[in-house]
Amino acid sequence: DVKDALRGLELSVALTDYRGTGDVTLFHLDSEGKIPENDPGIFAILMDELAFRAGFTWRNSFGSYKPLNESTDGNQTWTDLLVWATETYDISVDYWSKSAERLNLGVSFPEGWYDSSIVLVERVPRRSSSSQKPSFDLWNFLRPF
Repeated sequence: DVKDALRGLELSVALTDYRGTGDVTLFHLDSEGKIPENDPGIFAILMDELAFRAGFTWRNSFGSYKPLNESTDGNQTWTDLLVWATETYDISVDYWSKSAERLNLGVSFPEGWYDSSIVLVERVPRRSSSSQKPSFDLWNFLRPF
């Protein structure tokens, strides 16, 4: 069954260690090279939830690397780093952008985990009386037209 495809597996995960940068809320290691218990970053939280739901483990087999630095990393690009990470690990977790170049190099991207669609919102004046029940109009979506 597809829903149990990862159950019982230990996946190796590549993560960028943002320690020492302004992006520690994404993922970082503590001074001992371990994932902090209290605030591991959103990537670890998402991987923990995904592992819980799919029944796999990852915290015993992860690797981390520092973000690229133009002055010390020469001609290496983020695409080079992504390709290395996906060839070396089962999953690479970061905020990677999908591009034709990366797709042609064999990197696959899941569908997004958030919806950034445009939503129309209207401010509705408050009712003067709290005894009025809120009304639901099935045709409200047509009001802008």
